[in-house]
Amino acid sequence: MKRIVNVKKKILKTNGILTPRASKAFEKIKSDANKCDVLWEGNQRYQVSGEGNEQFVVDIEAKSCACRKWELTGIPCKHVVAVINNMVDNGLEVGEPETWVHPVYLLSTWINTYQFTVEPLNGRTLWEKAEDLYTLVAPKKISTPGRPKKKRKMSTNEKDVVGVDGKLSLQGKLKRRGACGTCGHNKKKVY
Repeated sequence: MKRIVNVKKKILKTNGILTPRASKAFEKIKSDANKCDVLWEGNQRYQVSGEGNEQFVVDIEAKSCACRKWELTGIPCKHVVAVINNMVDNGLEVGEPETWVHPVYLLSTWINTYQFTVEPLNGRTLWEKAEDLYTLVAPKKISTPGRPKKKRKMSTNEKDVVGVDGKLSLQGKLKRRGACGTCGHNKKKVY
């Protein structure tokens, strides 16, 4: 309930067509787009050169850029914004760059998402008492088909120590003789 009220307060303070976070990110993208150079291919494809040696192909008709940021995020990257600015400079009516953003980032979508409210509730002391009280019983245990396992399930630490025959390994331990209690020999041979 608090979250819905907080979002509604933000909506009242927001200007523009994008949500606050999207508009903040898009302002940075628009400032970075001014550093890009655009070459028109002749159809709906453009070659955009940026800082350094980076070069990307933007296809306006397919709504794609070679950097794939537009497809992944839904917000046009700096290369696409540079192309939109170039199209406006050449007299094409393509609208504002904000209109190219995916509808999920629009303020109208945000308003529709948070249009519903959660009704407040009274405390437990004001709740009506239930007349028919049912006791919940645990479900019956259903045994699986087949013979039950005799071995217990071992933990992951035990599996490393257990040998081939299923017994704990004595590898690396000194063996003591039962009669004398010393190490290094048994009744038959000396190690």
